[in-house]
Amino acid sequence: HIAPVNRPGARDHMSRRLINGLNLHGWNARYTRPRLHLSTEHRNFGRAWIAQAGVRSGEVCIAVNPGSRWAPKNWPIARYAQMCHWFRKEFNAKLILVSRDDDPVMRDLFRRIGATGVSLLTAPPAETAAVLARCDLLLGNDTGTSHVASAVGTPTVCIFGPTAPGLWRPASGKSVVVYDHA
Repeated sequence: HIAPVNRPGARDHMSRRLINGLNLHGWNARYTRPRLHLSTEHRNFGRAWIAQAGVRSGEVCIAVNPGSRWAPKNWPIARYAQMCHWFRKEFNAKLILVSRDDDPVMRDLFRRIGATGVSLLTAPPAETAAVLARCDLLLGNDTGTSHVASAVGTPTVCIFGPTAPGLWRPASGKSVVVYDHA
């Protein structure tokens, strides 16, 4: 099922709950969507990394984050492989597989989709954010990477497992949540 980010009846997002808690204790805080501002150095890093990955101006570049530290959150790797093949077929997309480290889940996806037009990104958080800011889309599980992509303005499709999307979804207006509400 695909749910809009602010679907009716959704519980308040965790960030709104935290802001409301501050206000109950006398703070004068207001909610704004999370936004990461990148330094010139990091924007230059992102631009150079994308160029080194072989993504030319006008080409579609899609980041894919197939893993998480909590396995029940992970969408099946075979489904990620199907989406990667579809991205290539429909959009001739360059793919960037994103992971916090040399994750076996990412390596499995890499083996399933082949190396042509695929780059692996295992950079520190600020550099990862800079590269994600240069992508046209991020497809990923409910992880910090999805929130970072959302916060730098990259459209995000975030797949939820057992966690509550109303509480934990990426907060950008460019984010879509996919979940099974059964």
